[in-house]
Amino acid sequence: MPHIFVAGASRRVGFETVKRLRASGVTVSCFFRSESERSRVEETGAAVTIVDAFDGAAVGAAIAGAGQLDAIICTLGGKPGDEPRVDFPGAKHCIDAAKTAGINRFLFVTAIGCGDTWDTLEEKAQQFLGPAIKAKNQAEAYLFSSGLDYTVLRPGGLSDDPVTGDGFLTQDVGVLGTVTRADVAAQLVRCLESDKTKGQVYQVLDRNQLRTATPFVEMVL
Repeated sequence: MPHIFVAGASRRVGFETVKRLRASGVTVSCFFRSESERSRVEETGAAVTIVDAFDGAAVGAAIAGAGQLDAIICTLGGKPGDEPRVDFPGAKHCIDAAKTAGINRFLFVTAIGCGDTWDTLEEKAQQFLGPAIKAKNQAEAYLFSSGLDYTVLRPGGLSDDPVTGDGFLTQDVGVLGTVTRADVAAQLVRCLESDKTKGQVYQVLDRNQLRTATPFVEMVL
């Protein structure tokens, strides 16, 4: 049974990912910074370490101390208005720790708006999300140059609604819409199980929640 490490596991996509992995019987270790969330995450059966992602040494120690790992999933990200933002330093520390520990597989969640999807966003969204996208772009670039077997998922607008099963992956950059965090987690697990996703970047959306009529192709893994 694989052993997966999830960075940023206490809420949102990270927590949904932990729940999905544990429901499949996967061994999960994770970190996050809020002691108040510990019991909720531990109830899933995941092993928890409390770590501030801004602390590179602590991140490295948490990942090294987890034992033999098959992959790292990084879901770290700040909220609008957060300063400093954790997106780049947190991801960088996880990437560095993965390389030090010899963990080649790295899955990373960013957002539509990063890289070649920037022009997909409306001007108002660009203004609102600009600082976050800038930080996530830095993190993506660092990962791309790391030599790791990466997969990057860029979700559209995120909601906390229950899983729909209608999430999909595409590499067509002009598609915009929303998707639940639970469906993003489902796609992360799919990517984890497929070697075809190594070295790839995908947009993640819900086929019933699209806001554009741009043609696209769903990726079959």
